[in-house]
Amino acid sequence: MMNTHLILKHFPNHILFRLLHYSLIAAQLRDEVGSEVASIKPRYAQEWQPFSLWLINMLLAYAGDIIANIMLGTLPLEPLCSGHDVLFCTLTWYVIFYCPFNLGYALARTATFRILATTITAISQVLLIDKGVNMAGRVYDNAVVPMIVIGTVMGSGAELLKPVASILINKCQHNNAAYVKLTT
Repeated sequence: MMNTHLILKHFPNHILFRLLHYSLIAAQLRDEVGSEVASIKPRYAQEWQPFSLWLINMLLAYAGDIIANIMLGTLPLEPLCSGHDVLFCTLTWYVIFYCPFNLGYALARTATFRILATTITAISQVLLIDKGVNMAGRVYDNAVVPMIVIGTVMGSGAELLKPVASILINKCQHNNAAYVKLTT
């Protein structure tokens, strides 16, 4: 009989899990950016500052790992060392934002896709919390408070970087209201 805990540990690294996670983040970002500028110009969201959109997407995709690495005393940008993973995240972002006829975004907006992606992301968050707790336990000699904090940060790091994303989005839109509601 296989150990289910060991099987689940490999799921977040599976390409399908990564695809759904990156697609969900990019779709939520496009929803947020599109809702704020839809009343001004319909296609304006894709035309302004694509580098800023990409940077925000990367920050939100790797937020938990970046913040946890800072708290653990390791290199903060270490998650970005995997060129294949960064390229995969970038291609997913590109398809959601710039696919002809908005096919990628239209697929990501369907209820079936959202339910599947949210479920997979929730499973991944639980496994990332476990990973964060284990890493903090090794670094801080099983101290309870750092283990809880780092586990929480690993599981929901994008929530902590939303103010930074808000500032970047609003700076590009020349808007003074810094508010982003990206939620999973």
